[in-house]
Amino acid sequence: MAWNDLGGADVRHRPSQHESDRFGFSIARVTCGFGSDRHNTTRLTQILSEATEDVLIVRYPADQLALGTAALKSGRTVLPAGALSYWDAESAAIMRPGRISSVDVSPIEDLDRGERRDAAERLIDDVVSDAFAGYGSHYLANPMFDATRAVEGYQEWAHKSLESGKVLVLLENGDPIGLATCALEADHLEILLAGVIPSAQGSGRYGVLIGACAELAAGHNLPRVIISGQVHNVRAQRAWVRAGLRPFAAVETLHAVRPGLL
Repeated sequence: MAWNDLGGADVRHRPSQHESDRFGFSIARVTCGFGSDRHNTTRLTQILSEATEDVLIVRYPADQLALGTAALKSGRTVLPAGALSYWDAESAAIMRPGRISSVDVSPIEDLDRGERRDAAERLIDDVVSDAFAGYGSHYLANPMFDATRAVEGYQEWAHKSLESGKVLVLLENGDPIGLATCALEADHLEILLAGVIPSAQGSGRYGVLIGACAELAAGHNLPRVIISGQVHNVRAQRAWVRAGLRPFAAVETLHAVRPGLL
């Protein structure tokens, strides 16, 4: 979830048609911003009680524990679905690992692959499906959802960056082995999605990708880089530590399911 989506002081309810189509249930996102106060427990309970969707994917600041209790008061079945941690660093301070002769990073629009839009989407789908196969996302907490389709959410998220952000492709001898999708905001660059295919993991190549994102931020005079991921993904977090990133926020996730569906 993008950091900018967690701003504000209100509780927001937004239907999610793409997720509804993917999983075959009506789904909406409910987000409690980091500026929210304790009064939002009542507001959250009200939204969850009145919403008509089958599943509400709820996210709220991890330190506001009362919001989890507020979800239970709605009468919905509540499924804990993991937590996200958010990390950041000054773009100039992020470590750039040493060059690997066979490895390069290129903006996806610079790759010459014929019909560029279709080719770019195919490249994204191939790399994401390999890099994020079996990844423990919040979708896997819900037995109503087809786990084999969870990776489609990451593919869809990456596709959006073709229009509104930047996609960097990690290449090994010219073949794509990873990618990072980035959002360029007013005062920071956020790495929305970053992954390397399993056969190239554990060899420093992920660090090369993170370093390239920092270079992109510096090139756009953006002083800060943000990245987030599931708290259980300690392998990625170790790489973030090596790059000089530090945690600054955490977000809880739960699925609030309409009574009787489970």
